[in-house]
Amino acid sequence: MTIQEEVLAFIKPFQNEDCRRVFTEGYCYWFAKMLYDRFAFCNVWVDIVYAPIQDHFLCKIDGVFYDVTGVVVPNEKVYSWKKYKQFEPIQSLRIMRDVILKV
Repeated sequence: MTIQEEVLAFIKPFQNEDCRRVFTEGYCYWFAKMLYDRFAFCNVWVDIVYAPIQDHFLCKIDGVFYDVTGVVVPNEKVYSWKKYKQFEPIQSLRIMRDVILKV
């Protein structure tokens, strides 16, 4: 099984209407984090990335972007979340507060 097949098999149970709504309307970071945690030790490069125009998080696994819908082709420039926090510290604090932690 390829890594892409493994990722898609992992995502499949979340592909119902309720899960899709939750993970595309406010909790996308947590789905990206779940993918990151699951595949970080599979000998492939894994990163959580952020698309600032869409205000959406994805997980990049072995060069392919994923969210709860499956494979995603971003229609904008995406940034590694780790790097984004360094070059946009004030904006990333807002994202942490409003999008990730929902304070």
